[in-house]
Amino acid sequence: MVELPERIVMDPEILEGRPVLKGTTILVKFVLDRLAAGESATDLLRTHPGTSREGILDCLYFASQVVSEYRSLPDPGSIPLPARIAVSPEIVFGKPRIEHTRLAVELILEMLSGGQTEAEMLHNYPRIARADLLACIRLGALMVRAHKPAATLA
Repeated sequence: MVELPERIVMDPEILEGRPVLKGTTILVKFVLDRLAAGESATDLLRTHPGTSREGILDCLYFASQVVSEYRSLPDPGSIPLPARIAVSPEIVFGKPRIEHTRLAVELILEMLSGGQTEAEMLHNYPRIARADLLACIRLGALMVRAHKPAATLA
């Protein structure tokens, strides 16, 4: 089950219960879409005053939690995998991962949500490229959009 980070809310009275940044109507998916499109957190903060650095990190953490449930989806194939992301049952237990690596998408999103910068990630993992990081965030955005809280699944 996905736990909501401190700065994310899912309230049926706000945008039909879709995850938003607390105290705003800024969708988590919107933040992730902007990041996946290559917009920097600094630009996002400047253009959307309702956001905060911590809120952006919480969006990435929420995405990591949602992506971690990929294998338990009734139909995982219903989520289109972005280019550069692969799923193979025999590699990292069938979790979505960066193609040609064993780096799970949820791990990448967790590290980004912990404050690691793009430059640090690329330095620490020389086999990956910026496009791989953006693809991980894109999958997070797609899965957040499809995410249904447990209470609405009944």
